[in-house]
Amino acid sequence: FEISEYLQQIQVLRNRLQEFQESNKLFEEYISELKNEQQQYDIETTSQRRKLDLLKQEIEEKKQILFELNN
Repeated sequence: FEISEYLQQIQVLRNRLQEFQESNKLFEEYISELKNEQQQYDIETTSQRRKLDLLKQEIEEKKQILFELNN
């Protein structure tokens, strides 16, 4: 091997490393976006559960009122 061949191989490896780093960065950004979407989904789901619980409570209260009125 000559020095020029080593230098060429080093450059190839540097290029591969750079490609990998860029790909890894994109992957990390994608993961971050997914995490944000999951958080938003969790927030919305929690909000919907609260609304549902309030509706259930309201229904129970109205049932109780109806029960009392009928007796």
